[in-house]
Amino acid sequence: MTDAGRILVTGIGGALSDMVARALRDAGHDVRGMSADPAANAPDGVPITYVAPSDTSGLSTALQTVSRVFLDTNDVDVHRMTAALKAADLRSVVVLSSAVVELAAEFDVFGYRELETAVRSAGLTYTFLRPTDLSGNALRWAGQIKRGTVAAPYLDAYQEPVDEHDIVDAAVAALSEDRHHGRVYRLSGGQSLTRRELIRIVADAVGRPVEAIEQSPDEWRAAATAAGIPGPAADARLATWSAAVGRPGRTDATITAVTGAVPRTFTVWATAHRAEFT
Repeated sequence: MTDAGRILVTGIGGALSDMVARALRDAGHDVRGMSADPAANAPDGVPITYVAPSDTSGLSTALQTVSRVFLDTNDVDVHRMTAALKAADLRSVVVLSSAVVELAAEFDVFGYRELETAVRSAGLTYTFLRPTDLSGNALRWAGQIKRGTVAAPYLDAYQEPVDEHDIVDAAVAALSEDRHHGRVYRLSGGQSLTRRELIRIVADAVGRPVEAIEQSPDEWRAAATAAGIPGPAADARLATWSAAVGRPGRTDATITAVTGAVPRTFTVWATAHRAEFT
């Protein structure tokens, strides 16, 4: 195993950051966690530091003796964080970004583009991970699937869901191997499936029929914003789905090139999460 030095994982308390910290620990790396949430718990065996986004001194202290950083955008003050990263003696930063940066700027409501720009401008050695649709987004249908009917817009739109474990594997590889420096990885799943097919695959996993009903975009947007999704984020999803109707998306060998493994299928994900839909 390459000696990657001490690795700091930010965003502890978030699902993906916790998975990355756990995977690094299990691979034998020297890993530390950081979170802005004082209630967050790190995986067993991972020491954690609590630092508010505005705490410049705390950021500097947390980065002492660290060689590499996994940077999650949750609870990050972009300018303070990149300034602290620049001042630290780091070998690399792996940024959990999003493929949304490839869309129009108004759709990037979570600031991924700003963060990537700041990291580049700071002259940091970086790797950007840009996942597309997460397989876990299907959990938003859990309540409807339990009731046997899913109402959703653009059922014939294609998506390329990527398993969260594949993102974690890519992050661990990027944090462990210098060959990933300066690379931008768009992480998509190995299958292009319609939203209707995704619902059917989950139904097959739980072993009962689920009816898929076409919902109007306006109805979905109203429900989404009422549930707390920012309007521009809802619009971005609708625009993406609309453009993908009847058009299978791009699947490539990026995950295999980065991790050496074939991407997990959505069927594998649905089977692993069967209990959450029953």
